[in-house]
Amino acid sequence: MIETIDNTIQLVTTAISSGIAIYYAYSSRNHIWIKLSLAIFVYFLGDLYNALYLLFYDRTPHYSVIPYIGWYASYLFLFLLLSDIEAENKITYRYKVLWLVPVFSIGNGLFYMYQSAWASITDPLLHIIVMTLLMWHTIGGILHFRKVPAYAAHKKRLYITILIICFGEYATSIVSCFWMGDTLRNPYFWFDTLLSAAYLLLPAALKKAVANELH
Repeated sequence: MIETIDNTIQLVTTAISSGIAIYYAYSSRNHIWIKLSLAIFVYFLGDLYNALYLLFYDRTPHYSVIPYIGWYASYLFLFLLLSDIEAENKITYRYKVLWLVPVFSIGNGLFYMYQSAWASITDPLLHIIVMTLLMWHTIGGILHFRKVPAYAAHKKRLYITILIICFGEYATSIVSCFWMGDTLRNPYFWFDTLLSAAYLLLPAALKKAVANELH
């Protein structure tokens, strides 16, 4: 029951969020909005597959490449969105602390491969690459925008929102290795709800970020 509610919440929130992003992409013709609409919509498609699977088989698939393609594509579009913002503002990151990101991503990938006993190494490698790129830019952006004037604070909030998505992704993947059942005591559902909330906040965060461009 809780799993059904969790899937429904995420399906509804990503549907609403993608609809808002698509509206702004259509009305503004801004390539940044187009990337956000694609990021949220493909994540919604991954959730839709899980929701339909749960409806027909009364359980979510233990592992299926179909939703993961949508989720990885979503993170890649978010990375491209941040890259566009950084290119427009001529931002580069030279923080040594960022080298901890690939160390963390590789460590998490190895842990997940060991716990899940995956037969294929392709999917964990894709996860490591995509999440390393996304986290490198989110953490780098937060470190950069903490030093800029107050009018750029909206950009920092966008980066923080995307970092919450990264945290939710890693948290759900780790706790899924220690499944505690279909109850509210299972932390997976709480982290997944956090992920849903972050996706719902993305359009508002981007709207404020692009409305306060650096000069």
